Amino acid sequence: MKVIPVRALEDNYMYIVYNEHDLRGLVVDPVEPKKMKKITDDMGVCNSQISIAVSMIIVRTAEQMHHNLSILANLPDHTCVYPGHEYTYNNLQFAHYIEPENEAKNNFKGL
Repeated sequence: MKVIPVRALEDNYMYIVYNEHDLRGLVVDPVEPKKMKKITDDMGVCNSQISIAVSMIIVRTAEQMHHNLSILANLPDHTCVYPGHEYTYNNLQFAHYIEPENEAKNNFKGL
């Protein structure tokens, strides 16, 4: 089983999940269907299923966020988590605004 993340829109990911032996697979959250179809066609992956998430988690308090992160931290070491959104760039912009003198943010130049 192989999982390939595909960047989508400005801050999202779609995923191709497929069997490397017979090239049968599925796609997850194909928010750019033409792009996803071209990629799976080019790979020769037989896209037999589509999974589209219909909900999202909104954290309202620091306690809820800590609880959710604790659940993730306690998953078995071999667990893979594939997020649907990417906020690193925006978070780094916010960090620069809040702490312009913090040099640690310079470790992420080029993101």
